Amino acid sequence: MFENLDLTPIHPILWTDLHTEGPGRTVEYNPEWDLKALMLRQLLQIPYVKDLARAVRVWWLCLRQPIFT
Repeated sequence: MFENLDLTPIHPILWTDLHTEGPGRTVEYNPEWDLKALMLRQLLQIPYVKDLARAVRVWWLCLRQPIFT
């Protein structure tokens, strides 16, 4: 869904005040993931973050299942 979304114009804004190297840096964190999750929440009109987490988890599990068995 977000393959064609170009976030490079706002990339510096997303990474403001985040440690990217050295002690205290975030581990495997990308603020673009949060932005995409919030956009998905708006598109699907999901009222609560817990419902968004559940929908993403189900979607992720479905991707891991083989289509043909």
